[in-house]
Amino acid sequence: MIYTQTFSVEELPEEYVTRKFYSLGYDVKYHKGNNSYNCCCPICHEGKSWGKKHRCWWLPDQNLIYCFNCGKGYTPYSWIKEAGNLSFQDIKKEVLGGEYNIINLDKTDEELIQEEKDDDILGIPYDSVNLLEFLDGSSDSVIHKAVKYLKSRRLDTAVNCPDKLYLSHKDYTHGDRIIFPFFDAYGKIPFFQSRAFGGTDNEIMENVRYLSKVGAEKSVFNLDKVRGDISDIFVFEGPIDACFVKNGVAVAGVSKGDNKDLTNLQKQQLSAFTLTHRIVWCLDNQHKDETSREKTDKLLQQGECVFIWPEDVDYKDFNEWCMKEKLDEIPIEVIQNNVKCGLVESIEVKTDLAFFTKSVGKDFYDDFDFNL
Repeated sequence: MIYTQTFSVEELPEEYVTRKFYSLGYDVKYHKGNNSYNCCCPICHEGKSWGKKHRCWWLPDQNLIYCFNCGKGYTPYSWIKEAGNLSFQDIKKEVLGGEYNIINLDKTDEELIQEEKDDDILGIPYDSVNLLEFLDGSSDSVIHKAVKYLKSRRLDTAVNCPDKLYLSHKDYTHGDRIIFPFFDAYGKIPFFQSRAFGGTDNEIMENVRYLSKVGAEKSVFNLDKVRGDISDIFVFEGPIDACFVKNGVAVAGVSKGDNKDLTNLQKQQLSAFTLTHRIVWCLDNQHKDETSREKTDKLLQQGECVFIWPEDVDYKDFNEWCMKEKLDEIPIEVIQNNVKCGLVESIEVKTDLAFFTKSVGKDFYDDFDFNL
C-alpha cells in the first residue's frame, strides 16, 4: 500500500510501528474495541516475567506508549529508538526504505534533542527558575519568599511533588508567582497554573490566587507521576493537595463537581489509565464544605468513586491535614478504606440528612428503598 499522506517523526505510521514491535521481539496483542495494543516494556521488562500480563500499552489514537508498571511514557518514535537502540538516522532509513513519506527527517539527533529542551517549558518564560534548586537558600529576595512559601506548605518534602516548580518573573503576565507545571507523559507542559505567594507588591495579582496558561486546554497535573504498582489514581481539584498522595493527580478545578466538566484533553488523559486503574475523586472535606458535599453527590450519582472524609478528621483539605500533622503524605490506605462508589453506596455514607444536597434532598432520602 502506498501512503501519500505525510507524517512527522512524532506521527509514525501505525503499520510501521506495529512491524517494529514484532521485529524487536515484542509480542503485541491488539484490542480492537479501544484500538490499543499491549506488550512488555523495554525498560522494566515486566511483561517477560508476567507472561500475558503485559502492562506496556500503545494507544495510537493518543500517539502514546505508556508502561503502567514503571510509569515510563513514550511517543512511538522514542519507544522504537530506545527499545531497538536505534539512532534517528536508522529510523529514517527504515521508514524511507519502506513505502512512507515522512517530513522533518532532515533533522539530526542533536536538533531533535534541542527541540525537546525548548519545548520542556512550553509557555513558561524561558528565564524562569526551578525553585526546587534553591531549597537551601538564595540571595534573591523573591526566590527566598517563594521557597519560604513552599516550605510553609510542606511542598519541599511532599511525597508526590513535581520534579520542577517554577518561579515566573515580573515582566511576565503572571508576575512573581509559583508555576505548577502540568507535565504530560512525554515531559512536555501543555498546561500550567500559577499561584500567588505574597512575593509581589501588585495587590490585584495577589488577590487572584490561581491563574492558568492563557489559551491552553486544561490537562491533568502529575500525570507523569502515576505508578503502575498502585491500583488507584486519586483525582484532586488543585495541584497542591495532589502532591501529598502517591498517584495523586489534579484536574485544575471541576467547578460543578461533574465529570462532564473535564476538558477533552483531561478525559483523554485519564481514560488512558482506566484499563489498569480505578479513578477515585478526592475533594475537600465534605463535613466542612457545602460545595464539596454538592460535588460529591453529583459524582456519586454519575457512578464515580469518591473519598469520603472520616468524621473525626477536622481538616478542610489534604494540604492542611499534612501541615497540621507535619506529614509528607496521606497513606493511600486511609483513602482506599473510605471510598464509596455510585448512588447506592452514597446512601451508606452517612445517615445525616445534611450530607445530601438539594439536588438529592430530603424527599429523595425519605423515598429511597433501603431494602433494595
